[in-house]
Amino acid sequence: MWVALDDVFKRFNMDIQAFRDMIKGQRMDLGEKVYVKMDDVLDYSYHVASTVGLMLLPILAPGKEQSLREDGIYLGYAMQLTNILRDIGEDLERGRLYIPQDLLVKYEYTVTDLKEHRINEAFQSIWEEMARLAEDYYEKAFRTMNLYPMYSRTPVKGAALLYRAILNEVRTNDYNVFSKKHYVSKDAKEKIISSIS
Repeated sequence: MWVALDDVFKRFNMDIQAFRDMIKGQRMDLGEKVYVKMDDVLDYSYHVASTVGLMLLPILAPGKEQSLREDGIYLGYAMQLTNILRDIGEDLERGRLYIPQDLLVKYEYTVTDLKEHRINEAFQSIWEEMARLAEDYYEKAFRTMNLYPMYSRTPVKGAALLYRAILNEVRTNDYNVFSKKHYVSKDAKEKIISSIS
C-alpha cells in the first residue's frame, strides 16, 4: 500500500495537506462531539469528505487542481450532508448526531424527539433546510464539471447525481430515516447515468 502511494506521489502533484486533513477528520469521529452550528458540520464534512476529492483531483484532472478545488470542496460538502441526512437513524444508534444544535433549537425539536423517531413538521423542516443546503452545493459543484477530462467527468458527475437523487428518495419515503436505508433504484440509476453528458 505504501509503495503504491509513494508511486502516486511521484507521478502526480498530490496535495499532502488533504491527507493530513482527512486524518484529522477520522479523529473527529473517535469521541462524541456536539455540532452547534452548520459551520461546524461543514468543517466536519470538509475533513471527512471534501478531502477525498482534493486527494483525487490531481489524478482525476491533472493540471486543473486549482480550477476545480473550490467546487471539489463543495461536492464533498453536498455528499457528506446527504450521508448525514440519509443516516440519521443509523448514526443515532452509534451515539452520533450531526444535526447542528442551532437547527434543533430553531425548529423546537429535541434529541429526545430524534431518539423516539418523531417525524413531524419540525423534523421535516430541519431535514429540508439541510437538504436545500446540500442541493445548493451540488449545483455549485456542477459549475466546473466540464473541466474534468472525459474519462473522469462521467464517474464524478455520475456519483454526484446519484448521491443527490438519494435526497428525493428520502422525500418519497416520507422522511423515514430511522428504519429504512435509502438507495437509488437500479432503473433510476440507469436513467441518471444515461443522461450524463
